[in-house]
Amino acid sequence: MPNVRFITEPSTEPPQFVKHGFPGETIAFGSVIGQLAELDRPSRDVDRKRAQFAQIEDFLAYCLDCRKVSIQVPTDRSTIRVNVDGDERPLGNLGTGVEQLTIIGLAAIGFPERLVLIDEPELHLHPTSQRRIVRYLNESVDARFVIATHSASIMDTAEADIIQVARDGGRTTTRTIASNTDHFRAVRDLGHSASDLVQTRFAIWAEGPSDRIYLNNWIHRLDPTLSEGIDYTILFYGGSVLSQHSFSDEDADLVQGLYMSRSFAIVIDSDRTEDRPNLRPAKTRVKAEAEQHGGFCWITEGREMENYISPAVMATLAGEFSYATVPAEKRGQVLDPDKANKARVARRAVELFDDVWPLDLRKQVEELVLRINAAK
Repeated sequence: MPNVRFITEPSTEPPQFVKHGFPGETIAFGSVIGQLAELDRPSRDVDRKRAQFAQIEDFLAYCLDCRKVSIQVPTDRSTIRVNVDGDERPLGNLGTGVEQLTIIGLAAIGFPERLVLIDEPELHLHPTSQRRIVRYLNESVDARFVIATHSASIMDTAEADIIQVARDGGRTTTRTIASNTDHFRAVRDLGHSASDLVQTRFAIWAEGPSDRIYLNNWIHRLDPTLSEGIDYTILFYGGSVLSQHSFSDEDADLVQGLYMSRSFAIVIDSDRTEDRPNLRPAKTRVKAEAEQHGGFCWITEGREMENYISPAVMATLAGEFSYATVPAEKRGQVLDPDKANKARVARRAVELFDDVWPLDLRKQVEELVLRINAAK
């Protein structure tokens, strides 16, 4: 396909980068406005083209993280007017990033079931918009994409094959990124530091993978617009290793949670029992540090996260997993720690979720969602 890097009027068409024409339907610099006008006010195939036009507007709104975007093409087709949440401006006044999104939207949505090549979409876009582009194209567009990128944000979001292309002794070599170690090394080869990879809008520190499954489910139930990897990131501190973490600026010999994000929450199993009703000193320290620095510390009202599973769901789980039991009270043990596959139980519990919010669960998740949205 010919390269389309910006939008012009047909009368100011710049030279093409290729010497030969292409068969079939293509996008050229000056044809973008005309093609958008045809999708907006089609003369044929009306329903399909209007649906595509509406999806381009939806794509822009999602990538720009705003409520509504509408596009209008004047009758003289001299420009494109874009209304973002009630503020209408010519496309040229909105920055190159919006122009690039418009081109990507037209190429991706206006040509369904095609192969679309996108070269370095990060050049004019905020990392959040980069992640949103990949997520939207992956979930909502009927086409295939090849993206050439140096962006760690795009690589971390892509649920796709990642191929690293490099120069080695005058030859070009390629290799498929097959593991987390390969992924990390590839991103480092692009010149990103460790801090580039872990910085996030809002960090949620949790004990382990099963907690992540519960948290994502509860957050999505209360606010389906929030997405892990875009609006928040879940990091693991590993249970008893919590004592080696600090959420204060002073403790240099401990893992510094604040370096990951200054907007954060930490979710901690209370581990309280009837015989041991008090919190351990490390949990008390972390709670005080988190609250001192504006973080949200959620210590479970029950013994652990599994105590937030409703009694009806827990009864079903107890019938399916020999190591699961319905606790007699909120501090009772739910899973046998020596036998349980906690992540497997969590995935099944999420499937069976019955919209019952035991103990202080709803209150805590509402506060967590409020904090995530405030950090956007």
